[in-house]
This record gives sequence, C-alpha cells and structure tokens, in this order.
Amino acid sequence: MAEFLDAVPHVQSVSVADAGHMVAGDSNHAFTRAVIEFLKSERANE
Repeated sequence: MAEFLDAVPHVQSVSVADAGHMVAGDSNHAFTRAVIEFLKSERANE
C-alpha cells in the first residue's frame, strides 16, 4: 500500500479496525462511515 500511496499522491487511505480482506463485508458500518466521510470531504472541495 505504501508504494501505491507514493505513486498516486491524491489518493486517500483509511484503516478499518476488525476488517480483513473484504472490508465492506467484514465491517460494513465502518466501511460505510469511511465512504460517507470521503464523499462529504469531496463535496466540500467543489
């Protein structure tokens, strides 16, 4: 992931506790919160 973050400077990374390979399936509420916060921040930057 560090290489990807270096290669794509505008990317954002979020750690989701208690999630394994499939974040949306393993920790759906945390995944949804992260997506909503991302969308809110993108909309604020318009």
